[in-house]
Formats: sequence, C-alpha cells, structure tokens
Amino acid sequence: MKQTAGQQLLRAHERLKRAQPSYSLRSLSRQLGLAPSFVSDIFRGKRPFPVKHFEKAARVLQMDALAREKLRALLRDELTPAPLRERKGKTFSLPHEEASKKEFPVLARWYFISLADLVTCRGFRPEPDWIAARLGITVTEARQAWQTLVHLKVVHKERGRWKKSSKHLRFPTLFSEPVVRTYHAQLLQKAAAELQKTAQLDFDRRLIAGQSMAVNPDKIPEAKVWLQKVLAEFAAKVSEGPCREVYQLQLQLFPTTTTATEPL
Repeated sequence: MKQTAGQQLLRAHERLKRAQPSYSLRSLSRQLGLAPSFVSDIFRGKRPFPVKHFEKAARVLQMDALAREKLRALLRDELTPAPLRERKGKTFSLPHEEASKKEFPVLARWYFISLADLVTCRGFRPEPDWIAARLGITVTEARQAWQTLVHLKVVHKERGRWKKSSKHLRFPTLFSEPVVRTYHAQLLQKAAAELQKTAQLDFDRRLIAGQSMAVNPDKIPEAKVWLQKVLAEFAAKVSEGPCREVYQLQLQLFPTTTTATEPL
C-alpha cells in the first residue's frame, strides 16, 4: 500500500519518540499549533495535512532534505486530481526506515552495519567465528558487534531465525555528527585498502570511479537530494532476490576549489 503524507508524519514522530519517550502526540501538536485530535486525524488519513504547516512540521520533526522532499512529493500527489496523478506516473518513494538518535551508536564501527546486512544473506550464522571470517574482523569484534545489534534491536529473532528489523536503514542528519564522520572515515580507509588489491578477482568485484566537474553551486542542494534518492533506489534494486555478499557503496561529493569571491 502506498504511503500517505499522514503516515510519513506519523513515522517521523515515532522516530523522535524512540529517542525521547516523553515526546507525545500532545507535545507535537503544541509545537505545530494544532489540536491533538486534528493531528491524530492527519496520522490516520482522516484529514489532509495543511500545506501551510509544511516548514514548521519539517523543522519540528527534524526532517533532513531527503525526508522533506518525500513529504513534499506526497503532499503534491495528494493535492493532484486522480486522472492527473495517473498521467504523471510514479511518485517518489523511499524504501528506507529512518533511524532514531538512539540507534546512531550502530555507526560506531563500520562492521556493525555490514553485519546487519550480512544477517539477510543466505546461510547466515550468528556465531562469532563465522561472522569474523566473513567480515575479516576479530572474534572479539564480531561478538561485540552482534551484542550491539541485538541490544539496539537492529536485528531480532522471528520464528527461530534472525532477521534485520528494517531491510534498509537510513540515518538522517541536519548537521555534522561525530559518529557519522567516524563511520565514513572508517569506510574511506577500507576503500583505500581495497584499491591496493591488484588481483584480477578483486578488480572484477569492485568499482571505484569518480568524476570531476565544474558546477553551479546553486544546484548542489537539489543534487544532494537526487543523489540520495539514487543511493536508496540502487540499494533496493541490488537487494532483490537471494543475497550472498555485503557491499558498500560510498559516495563523496565535495569541492576541490576554495570558495570563490565574486569579482566587483
């Protein structure tokens, strides 16, 4: 079933509530300047979300650029008559579950997230020796990683089998977070180490590419949202069918020039 704007707002509220249990529906309603019953009806799809409250809701619910874009697209879709919606085609959808701040510690070590994805692979075994061999880490690191995932409920047991609680997990941020910087720095080091492997098999298993370009800086905010959409769609596509390996797709977009000063 296609997600509605009300459902996305509900999920954003639930994400904040996981980190702050006291953040109730009444608390959110007070910040939005709306009656709790009105907000509850929006969550349940009984009332449309008032577009004039978009910016306030996005700010209060701590939505990053990608989440804002999705909400904007859902609202636009709901305000468009059905015949025009059919003509317009598919609405932007994001298959990722957004992590709460309580779950950010899973980024402390690169292999925590890799292990969560390894759980979804065929033949997974929750044994430290097996995990260590598959991820190239120590048995102690493997044991700590598994305990962390279970504690944070990133994985859970269902009908005797371990499962990843959310197939694709996203960590939205509005500013630079130390744990996120550490996570990406670790993966950049892994990418650098991978680049030093010269065997043909290693070359065939990876793709390390880049593109230098002159850009219009005004286009960067829009480009960042678009690139994140591409990452989400790529992850969903390559995860179809039985999985046997875990890959990391790392994306860096940064200036190689200093900030230019406009000539007088």
